[in-house]
Amino acid sequence: MFNDIYLEQVRKTDEGMKHIPKESQLNLKNVAERFMVEKFTSRHANARQWMEIFEKECSRFEVTEDTTKIEIFRLFLEKSCLDWYSATLTTLTVSSQWLEWKEKFLGTFSDEGWSLGMYAIAYRYREGSLIDYAMRKEKLLLDMDKDIGVQTLIMLIVAGLPEFIRSKIDREKCENSTGLIHEIKKCESFVSRNSFMRKKEERHDSRKKFEERKPCRNCEQLNKGTRYHPEDSCWFKKHRNETTTIGSNSVLEVDLNTEKNELSHH
Repeated sequence: MFNDIYLEQVRKTDEGMKHIPKESQLNLKNVAERFMVEKFTSRHANARQWMEIFEKECSRFEVTEDTTKIEIFRLFLEKSCLDWYSATLTTLTVSSQWLEWKEKFLGTFSDEGWSLGMYAIAYRYREGSLIDYAMRKEKLLLDMDKDIGVQTLIMLIVAGLPEFIRSKIDREKCENSTGLIHEIKKCESFVSRNSFMRKKEERHDSRKKFEERKPCRNCEQLNKGTRYHPEDSCWFKKHRNETTTIGSNSVLEVDLNTEKNELSHH
C-alpha cells in the first residue's frame, strides 16, 4: 500500500516536470528582451565590463547551458560585431564551450591600451542638448571605470562644458550626478540662445561664400575676365572710383585756374 502511494507521488511529480520548459525550449527572444544589458557595438565600449553584465543577466534568468548562452549572446551584438559572430561560427560552433566564445570575444574587442579612457575623458560638449551631453559623458566614464568616484565623475563631466555654462553651475548643489543634471538643465536656454546666434553667423558666412562663387559684374564690365569675389571688395571697382575722383579734382582745378586767369586780364 505504501509502495503504491509512493509510486503515485513519483508519477505525479514526473507529469508536473513535463510542464516546466527546459532551457533548450525557452523563447530566446523573449528572455533577451528582459535582459538589462545594452547591445554591444564595439565602438567606445568596455568589452570586459559589458561581458560581466551579460553573464550576471544570464545568472539572473538561470541561463546556465553553454549553448543557450551562445545563442542569446548573438541577440546582443550589432553592426560589425554580428559579422564577427558569423566568422567565429566557422571556427567555433554553437556546441562549443561558452568559455571559448567569451575568451575569443574579449581577445577581439577588449581595449588593452588607453584609447577608451582617453576618448571618455576628452569627450566634450559641441552642440545640441546639454543634458544629452552629460548623460553620454557619464556613460563613457562609467564604461571606462565603473568604480570611478562621484566627485571625479562630476568634475570630468563639468570639464567638458563651455566656460560660460560652467560659470553658471553651483558646485555646492552638485553632490551627485542627479544634482549636476538638475543644475545643467537650468542652462539649456543659454545654449539655445547661443546656438541661434551661431546659426545666424553661419547664414551670413554662407551668403558671403555664395557671393564669392558668383562672377563679379565689375570685372565683366571692364573686360577683366571672369573673377569670383564679392563685388564690394572688387579691386578694379575701387581703382575706378579713385581714378574718377582724381579726374574730377583735376577738372575742378583747371576750371579754377581758368577763372583766375580771366580775372587777372580784367
